[in-house]
Amino acid sequence: MLSVWNTITNEIKSNTFQYILVSYGVIGMILVALTYYNDEDIFTSLTDAKKKRKIKKEMRKIEKSLIRRKRRMQVFREKMGKIKGKDNNYITSDSFSLNRK
Repeated sequence: MLSVWNTITNEIKSNTFQYILVSYGVIGMILVALTYYNDEDIFTSLTDAKKKRKIKKEMRKIEKSLIRRKRRMQVFREKMGKIKGKDNNYITSDSFSLNRK
């Protein structure tokens, strides 16, 4: 009777172990498949988000460089205006518009 019981318990253990392995394998394959298909969507949206961030970053860089150029041009114009104001040989746009009136 003991050998029959041992045989039954061994059979249950081996079948349970096989069942667990097979079920984990199937669950794992399902998870891998779902992850693969979902990650495709996630990765494309992430790359789109990264592209948008990169574009925004580039736009900020361009904007900052334009602001710097405008400041430099303003300083240059002010310096040129001072130089031209000292020299009467040069006609500035301000004095030209005043003389036209």
